[in-house]
Amino acid sequence: MPKYFIITGLPRSRTAWLAGLFSTGNVICFHEPINNFSSLKEMKDYLDSLPYEYVGISDSSIGYYEEFYTDNFSDAPIVVIDREEAVVIFDLADFLNIKIEQSRELINKVNIGLKKIKNRASVFNFESLNDSGVIGIIWNILIPTIPFDKLRCELFQTLMIQQHKEKVLKNIK
Repeated sequence: MPKYFIITGLPRSRTAWLAGLFSTGNVICFHEPINNFSSLKEMKDYLDSLPYEYVGISDSSIGYYEEFYTDNFSDAPIVVIDREEAVVIFDLADFLNIKIEQSRELINKVNIGLKKIKNRASVFNFESLNDSGVIGIIWNILIPTIPFDKLRCELFQTLMIQQHKEKVLKNIK
């Protein structure tokens, strides 16, 4: 059975970006894997069967399922990306094209479980993800037996900056 790790936070906190970064070699990190299964048990059974040394779950909806994750992944290290709630509410509303109040309701529901998860997690500020040294620390918490790949990290950071730049330029036109 693989060793597990979990990356979570509020929506729009770079959990998908981190899933990509942490999928390398003998590590696979799924972004929102529950979306591919009919139940949490089915997802867990599938993840248990994988031939990787490490299997990660990167998902901003973990707060909804806090009890399941606490019960089934009790030994897994957890990293929470902490992003300012007000910014997340507006960013999520824009991303999903929903009203601010709907976004606020979603965030409030996620936050209930996320606050419990934070008690046993390593918490990092969203803005600190721009620092490859911080990513190295996160890497060592989640997959300590695999050496941190700083060049891969910097490539992912460059791609993220380029994607953000393209989005900003698109919105200006």
